[in-house]
Amino acid sequence: MRTVCKVVTGIYAALCIAALLAIPLAGDALSGVFAVILAMPWLHLFNNLIGDAASDMSTRLALVGTSMGLNIAIL
Repeated sequence: MRTVCKVVTGIYAALCIAALLAIPLAGDALSGVFAVILAMPWLHLFNNLIGDAASDMSTRLALVGTSMGLNIAIL
């Protein structure tokens, strides 16, 4: 059972890294969709707490990465 959890966590972490790398590399408006899906539900919580204060791209990427990190820690 422990091995299955490690494999699932590793797959999720790999998907998160790929989704984060796709945002600056693709450059189109829909490149962040997978990252947002993988960062749920924490991203909505952070967006509600911070609001429009995080309007630049680097802060948004940090919020998405932090949300993904919380999901990985929970897994």
